[in-house]
Amino acid sequence: MVKWNKMYDLTLKDENFRVFLSEDDKGNFHTACLWYYIEGERLLKIPGTAGSLNFALETRVDTTAEAAWGAIIDWIKAKFGEDYKLVESK
Repeated sequence: MVKWNKMYDLTLKDENFRVFLSEDDKGNFHTACLWYYIEGERLLKIPGTAGSLNFALETRVDTTAEAAWGAIIDWIKAKFGEDYKLVESK
């Protein structure tokens, strides 16, 4: 069961994604990045065709919030580069 959850806005050049930090009732910390990508060269409105929008969820789990947070930040940097902004959602 989730004890608490924080949500952050991840802003890149042209995209806005969500990053989450949670603690469960067993003392584990979970981070996740919900992001999307487009298959093909452009976005079409017909699901399943080339150019459709796909969502992905990247997750990390650790015994401390700092370690879980660091792991998802490392993934963000490796996936999207250093040019990002991360702000807690209101």
